[in-house]
Amino acid sequence: MRILFHLTHKNNLYASRFIYEGYKDAFTDLGHEFYTYTNNDNLAEMLEAHKPDIFFTASNFYCFKALDLDLLAEHRKRGMKVFVLVSLYHNPLNPLYSLEREQDKVELIRSGRFGDAYYNFFPQSMNRAFTDATGYPCHTVLLAANKKLHYPVDPDPAYACDIVYIGSNLKKKREAFERKLYPLRKKYDVRIIGRDWTLTDRTLGVLQQGSQYLGLRVFDNLRSLSVSLEDERKLYASAKISVNIHEFQQNIYSHDLNERTFKVPACGGFELCDNVPGLREIFSTDEIPMAETDDVWFETIAWFLEHDKERREIAARATAKVLAEHTYHNRVAQLLAVHATL
Repeated sequence: MRILFHLTHKNNLYASRFIYEGYKDAFTDLGHEFYTYTNNDNLAEMLEAHKPDIFFTASNFYCFKALDLDLLAEHRKRGMKVFVLVSLYHNPLNPLYSLEREQDKVELIRSGRFGDAYYNFFPQSMNRAFTDATGYPCHTVLLAANKKLHYPVDPDPAYACDIVYIGSNLKKKREAFERKLYPLRKKYDVRIIGRDWTLTDRTLGVLQQGSQYLGLRVFDNLRSLSVSLEDERKLYASAKISVNIHEFQQNIYSHDLNERTFKVPACGGFELCDNVPGLREIFSTDEIPMAETDDVWFETIAWFLEHDKERREIAARATAKVLAEHTYHNRVAQLLAVHATL
């Protein structure tokens, strides 16, 4: 099967880049042809050159502005299916990102002009409003681990530490970092690795993202990955505890699990997650511990740092589950099953 996947910019350093790479590696590993469409490419040329069976895109502004629905309609008549990653229809925490505010897109979906299948990371209970408004189901497809990049490795003394956090200093997480991450440095050996942790890096990020948004190339390569994939694996495998902190809306929406949830155990690491109750529908307390409050967070960290055997046993169970059920290979199978029904 031929896949064309819409990634706004190949040098994007945030979540969409790694989700894209997960799907790319899974589709390719499973024997499919995989091509990438960016906002700097010519859509007509890409569609004609690759004749995809599935075109993956998204409803957000950055993707939508690079689409030509009339052109897509021509290729849909030839058999191509369009899969669209959509926002929540009703987002009470952040109404600006609610699809209900974009009734022009809602009408496009309802009329059948936008896509053939729709999906996001949220539970079905939260997607009923989308179905009621558009008439289309919205499939829940969780994030996952990229098993070609995230797999168990032996701990390396050079990467050993008590606690590691790998991720960007996102604005939506900064209050949580103040409460849950920074205090740990007073007592433990903590490594914090990622983008936007310094003013200089944040400034370069603004220039880079602005350049990408405007379709310019001048600042597109200002920054690269903050940690190599090999180092990421070794850090997760070597740290005693890999902490996972979600954005505030993920704590409330409960099921919107970040990619780190799956990457840490895939590499053989022990993960402590903040309060995302939906985690319990996927992982038990014997696979990924979760701290419901800040007090429990610090108590749990202190306990597991003193109990190596229990920590290793829990990590092993989580690793086995992720590699069996929660890789992008699993998600590709899920999406192809949807495709088979269209």
